[in-house]
Amino acid sequence: MAVTALLLSGCFCLQAEEALPVIGKPYLGKEGYMEAEISNPTKRTFVYSGFSESVPMSTVELLRDGKWVSGPIWDCGTGLRWIEISPEAKRVVRLPMLEQMPAGDALLRMRFVFRVDAVGDLKDTSESHTAYSEEFRLPLKEEKSPAE
Repeated sequence: MAVTALLLSGCFCLQAEEALPVIGKPYLGKEGYMEAEISNPTKRTFVYSGFSESVPMSTVELLRDGKWVSGPIWDCGTGLRWIEISPEAKRVVRLPMLEQMPAGDALLRMRFVFRVDAVGDLKDTSESHTAYSEEFRLPLKEEKSPAE
């Protein structure tokens, strides 16, 4: 995949064909939490907002009438910080449990926001990019972590 960038108003902005971190299909982890693997196949550092390296801020979306709509949000912002994911790094993250979401035929995905390697406290003003997990249905099946 080609890597292309534009310098606009002093902000390094990625074009649509730029690679982003990849979120694998969510699964039920061994401790009963919903988990997914995040990997950064790029040569750039990205940051995401989270409570720890393994607990990112994310949003669930469900497909309704052919459109993706946001589901309920469970987390407050207390304790959030910027977390880096280095080039070619992988990690398993814990996602919010979805007991209130419909099981069965409803198609779901997790939405994450990544920012390009911003400097210091300027991460709030850096270019943001949205990435989605693979689509899935509830209930989740228990699987082994990709890292194991």
